[in-house]
Amino acid sequence: MMGSLGASQNNTESIAQFIQRLSQTSNIFTPGAGDAVGFFGDLLSLVCQSFSMVDMVLLLHGQHQPLSRIQPQLRQFFTEQYLHNQEPTDANIAAAAEELINELEEYITESFSTVTVREGVDITRTNISFLRQQFTHIATHILRCTDHTFGPRLLLLCTQGLFQCLALNLYCLRGEQRALTSVINHRIRRMSAEVNPSLVNWLTSMMSMRLHIILEHNPVTEEQVQHYIIHTQSESTERAESGAEPQAEVQNVEMEETLSPAPATTAEEAMASSRETGDPGASEDVAALGGAPAGETRATSAMAMAGREEPGGEAEPWAAAIPPEWVPIIRHDLLCQRKMKAQPPLSDAYLQGMPAKRRKMVQGDGPSLSLSEAVSRAVRSVGVRPVTTPDGLQEELESTVLQEAYTEQVKSDVRKRVKEDPDFSALRFPSTHQAFFSDS
Repeated sequence: MMGSLGASQNNTESIAQFIQRLSQTSNIFTPGAGDAVGFFGDLLSLVCQSFSMVDMVLLLHGQHQPLSRIQPQLRQFFTEQYLHNQEPTDANIAAAAEELINELEEYITESFSTVTVREGVDITRTNISFLRQQFTHIATHILRCTDHTFGPRLLLLCTQGLFQCLALNLYCLRGEQRALTSVINHRIRRMSAEVNPSLVNWLTSMMSMRLHIILEHNPVTEEQVQHYIIHTQSESTERAESGAEPQAEVQNVEMEETLSPAPATTAEEAMASSRETGDPGASEDVAALGGAPAGETRATSAMAMAGREEPGGEAEPWAAAIPPEWVPIIRHDLLCQRKMKAQPPLSDAYLQGMPAKRRKMVQGDGPSLSLSEAVSRAVRSVGVRPVTTPDGLQEELESTVLQEAYTEQVKSDVRKRVKEDPDFSALRFPSTHQAFFSDS
C-alpha cells in the first residue's frame, strides 16, 4: 500500500487516477443510473476526478482553494443533474432535495439494519429529514453563490453538516461508537466492491481511527441535534397523550458569508480551537451547530473564526516574519501542543529496553493510591496550610469512611477508563478484569 502511495511523484494525479491505478481497473467511476445513488456516485466521481491528494490535504487543513477552483464544475453539475436545468428558485431547490433524499430511504434502512437503535427513535426518517435540510442549504449555496465566499462557506457547511450528522446518529445508536463505525465501514465496503481489497481495508482502518478522534472532539452536543429526532409512531402517540408539546422545527439563521473553517489538520481540531479563541462576535452565528441558543453555542459556532485575524485585533508578531503559507501550519502545531495529553505510564517491555539509569529516572517513585500521601504531596507543592492543624488533616484523611470513598472513586475512574479503551479485552487482561469488574 505504501509503495503504491509513493509510486507516483506526480502531484497532479487525481484521486480517481490513484484509485484506478491501485485497483487496476478503469470502470470504477462510470456514469450513474439516474437515481439518488447514481447522482451521489456521479458527484463523488466529479470530486475524485477534480481533486488530487494534495487538494485533500489542503481541505483537511481548512484551506478552501480546491473547492473554489471547481466552482464552475459544481454549479454546472447541480444545474443539470440536480435541477435538470430549471431555475434555482427556493421551491425548485427544495423539491429536488426532497425527491433526491427520499430515494435514499431503502439504503438508509439497510445501513442501520444490523445495529441496535435507541428505543422510540425512527432512525430512517430522522436521517432523511436531516439530510434533506442539509442538502437544501448546500445546493442553494452552490447554485446561487457567485463571489469569493463560495469555497469558504461550502467548506464550512460541509464541516458543520458532518459534525451534526455524527452527533445525531451517535445519539440514535445509544452512544455506541462501535455501532456507528460499523455502519460507516459497511457502507464504504458496499460502495467499493470493485476496489482493491487492500485499499478498502486500509481506508476502513484509517476511517475507524479518525472517527474515534472526531467523536472525542465533536463540539455538537446531543441537545443541539434533538430537534432533528423523529420518533416512531407509538412513541409519538405516547408523547401526545402525555401532553408533551411537539418540538418546533428550529430554523437555521443565515451565517456570515465570509466565515471559513480554521486551518487545522482535521475538522475537529478546527472546531476545538474555537473554544480557545472565545470570539464574542461568533455568538450570533446560531445556525451552524444545531440551532441552540447563542449562549450555548458561543464556543462551537465560532469555529470559523479560529485561525483568522479578528477585526481590529493584532496579529501574532511571528506571523509577519514568515511566508504566509507557513502561518496555518504553525498555528495548527501550536494548537496541538496546547492540547497534548500527559505521557501515560510506559509499558514494562518499553522500560526494559532502556539503560538502567534512564529507567530509574523515568519510573520515579511510581503511582500511589494513598489518599493521605497524595493530598500531603499536593499541599506541599502548592504551599498552602490546612485550616485546622497538619495532624488534624492527617487524621481526617486516614478516616475509614474517607479512605473507602477514595478507593471506590479510584476504582470507578479506572473502570471507566478501561471500558472506553478499544484495546482492552478481558481475555487478554484477566487480572485487570477481575480487579475492576468482578464485583459489577
